[in-house]
Amino acid sequence: TSSRLFTLVEPTGDLDATSTTMVMRLLRNVADETAAVLIVTHDGDTLPYADRVYAMDAGRLTPAGGA
Repeated sequence: TSSRLFTLVEPTGDLDATSTTMVMRLLRNVADETAAVLIVTHDGDTLPYADRVYAMDAGRLTPAGGA
């Protein structure tokens, strides 16, 4: 089988709270069932859906906890 990776930048940036929840539930399902999902975002409401969270500060990527 081949590996799959979805890379998304600000997928919830212009969405209301209801739409954000719908998108993140869908992406969580994709991550659980079929593929890896990498999200780059400033939206803290997406954090509970993550397995791992990293923060970028002054050009350095560091573990920041996660759900």
